Amino acid sequence: MGPVGGGLCELLNSNKVQCEGVDQSKEMVTYCNGNDMSIPVTLGDLNSFPDQTFDTIVMCTVFEHLIEHDDFLKLAHKKLRNDGFFVSVQPTAHFASFVCSILKSSGELPDLNGAFSPPWHTALISCKGMSKLAERNGFNTIEIAMSPNTRRKGFLGFFLRFIEIINRIAWPIFRERWPLVICHTFVFKKIL
Repeated sequence: MGPVGGGLCELLNSNKVQCEGVDQSKEMVTYCNGNDMSIPVTLGDLNSFPDQTFDTIVMCTVFEHLIEHDDFLKLAHKKLRNDGFFVSVQPTAHFASFVCSILKSSGELPDLNGAFSPPWHTALISCKGMSKLAERNGFNTIEIAMSPNTRRKGFLGFFLRFIEIINRIAWPIFRERWPLVICHTFVFKKIL
C-alpha cells in the first residue's frame, strides 16, 4: 500500500518476492508505471482485492496518514491469508513527544522534514499503542524494530546519520523507550 516511488516493490521483485503496488493516488500510479519498473502498480485500495489475497501487506510511511486505523486493520485482517503478516514503517509518538519537550511546545508539531507533516499526518501512535491497536484487531505483535533514517544531503544528512549511529548504540538497551528513533517498523501476524 502506498508504493511511494515503487522502490521497495522493485527491490522485493528483484529478489524473487512477488510484489504488487497499490496506491490511491493517480499521479503516483502513473509515475510508478512510467518509470520502466518491473512491478505492477494499480490504482485502488485493499477493497479492490478479494479476501485472503495476500501473504503480507506492507505500508511504508502510510499508516500515519489514515483516519480510521481500526477500520483499516480490520480490512487488512480480512485481505490477509491465514498466518499472514502486516508490516508498517511509520513515525511514532515518542520522538514527537521528545521534540515537543525540548521546544516546550504544546501546540501543533512543526513540519520536521517529512517525519511529521501536519496536517497530513493524522496520528502519531506510540509503539505500545500500535501494538494494542493491532492486537484488538486480530494481530499478534511479532517485532518492533528501529527503522533507519532516510538519506539526505548537507547538514541535515549529516545530522540524521549522526542520530542513526547514536540510535544503533542505544536501541539494544532502551528499545521502544529510546526517544531519538523517528520511525519504527512493526511486524504483526494475523491470528484467527
